[in-house]
Amino acid sequence: MSPIGPRATPLLTRVLAALVAVLFVGGIIGALGVDEDNSDLPVGEPADPDNSQGASGDFDYRPGTTSTTRPFSSSSTLAPPDSGIGGGSGAATTPNPSGGGRTTTTRPAGSGGGSGSGAGTTTTAAPSGGNNTSANQTGPVSSAAEPGVYTIQPDGQGLFRAVPGGTGFPTWSPDGSKIAFAVPTANPRFMIAAANGSTRMTIANGNIGSPPAFSPDGSRIAFSLGNGSSFDVWVVNSSGGGLARLTSRGDVSGVAWSAKGRIAFISAGDVFTINPDGTGLAPLVDSIRAYRAITFSPDGNRLAFAADKKVFTAGADGTNPKLVGDGEGRLLEWNDITWSPDSTRIAFRSGTGGVSRVRVVGHDGSGLHTAAENAQAADWSPGASRLAIFTAGPAGQNGDQEAHLELADPDRATFRQRVLDDKAGINQSSGPRYSPDGGRLVFSTGGLDRGGPTAPTA
Repeated sequence: MSPIGPRATPLLTRVLAALVAVLFVGGIIGALGVDEDNSDLPVGEPADPDNSQGASGDFDYRPGTTSTTRPFSSSSTLAPPDSGIGGGSGAATTPNPSGGGRTTTTRPAGSGGGSGSGAGTTTTAAPSGGNNTSANQTGPVSSAAEPGVYTIQPDGQGLFRAVPGGTGFPTWSPDGSKIAFAVPTANPRFMIAAANGSTRMTIANGNIGSPPAFSPDGSRIAFSLGNGSSFDVWVVNSSGGGLARLTSRGDVSGVAWSAKGRIAFISAGDVFTINPDGTGLAPLVDSIRAYRAITFSPDGNRLAFAADKKVFTAGADGTNPKLVGDGEGRLLEWNDITWSPDSTRIAFRSGTGGVSRVRVVGHDGSGLHTAAENAQAADWSPGASRLAIFTAGPAGQNGDQEAHLELADPDRATFRQRVLDDKAGINQSSGPRYSPDGGRLVFSTGGLDRGGPTAPTA
């Protein structure tokens, strides 16, 4: 036997033993590092290691790769052409906008439900942007800790504060250039802002009875507006002015605008429709205690709504109403039901007590399943491969739970993708909502349920 063998064997044994020890210790550390509730999930990291399905173009970021901030712009100015604000006939497209500029506050003529006291326009300087999180500034930021309207890419990049202050129900215009939202404070009102934060204005004063709903062409906005005890359907031009009341029922809650032009609303527990000019009022569905949550399918052919803590669908003309899902005892709110882009499925919130989950079901009631546990506020990506959701974390000192912005797979409940790791309160946040092109998500923070902090200045 070669003399090398007897001498090499102990050395080889020691090397193998050391390797086994390293692997064993590493395995223990890895096992201890598993976080089943994903509370420490890195931004952009999927909770489900099986990410082989991909994202069909809706989510192209993978851990370890570089993602750059996509530019976004406002294609039109919110200010009157003669005001010298926003560049007159159109705003320029600028990558990575930093806010700034000036803002316009439009006071429409006084209305029965609102608190406006006449026409007129005032302008106030908007704070300059920058990489900050201070209370009154807009622009690129590193945190969403301060109240306001924010946008962010689905890969977790490009966090941007478009509006400072306590807000709720941010809604994209059809072309993605503007964001309408509610200000639920001591001076409640509806406002609209350029998506790049360059301009914002008040479009209606009064108590808020529903989120804003854009017309198909983006030129008008409908909502439920009131004086605290009486609420009706109102419409206003998205450029400001033209505020008009369409109903005189006094109990309007949810409002939706169809792609085919009709406006649906809930009143006295039933669903009605009306034309944007106030004509053609007609009952649509005689339901059982319909409440707030109501939405048309993107193609305008179907309607989904909540009644008696359950989810129903029907034809856009009210025909063939069908029970498709159970809210499991939860009273569904305004944005608790959303349609898939192809109008074949809906996602909705359900659960009892402290339990909240997002479920998905076909418009005919088929394929009901849970898409995300411990989640709410789902919205479909344009490609229908992801649901943007808020998930709840540990409760804070005031009892409010932390909120995380994540993506879920509508067909695979084990998948989670962290978008934003901030910890705004889930009862004080609303959204998220995908932009029409899927390039950004919008959400707001600031105490919708509790009055909130200082509201936007315009």
